[in-house]
Amino acid sequence: MYDSPGRLIGLLYRKGQIFWTRALKEQKIGAAEYPVLLRLYRGDGLTQEEITRDLSVDKSAVTRVIQTLLDKGLVERRKDEKDRRCNRIFLTSLANAQRENIKQIQLQWNQILQQQMSEEEQKLFFLLLEKAAESIKEETL
Repeated sequence: MYDSPGRLIGLLYRKGQIFWTRALKEQKIGAAEYPVLLRLYRGDGLTQEEITRDLSVDKSAVTRVIQTLLDKGLVERRKDEKDRRCNRIFLTSLANAQRENIKQIQLQWNQILQQQMSEEEQKLFFLLLEKAAESIKEETL
């Protein structure tokens, strides 16, 4: 049925988008917004360029997402103290109040993905995904 890794990766991506859209509907957080929030939960105060690089997405897409997060009161922009030309993105108290819920949704998705895998298979799965991601870094394309 599936004759290529790309087809399976595409299937997982589409199913993941459906899962996240449904799970975050109550919080009014969109499918494009949660990756930025998850990245900021690991450490905020990043520049838009850092977010773009870390998520490997288009700069204009990150700009649009940050604007919607600003409009929703989930992030705020602050001038960098060392370089006033640069803005840093910080989570607001509203975003931090939703952190645990979003982390639980992330955990739930991970459990769904790995529910039929042994612990050893889960480690191998993650290792192989990391290797695949490493293979397609922008520098190599």
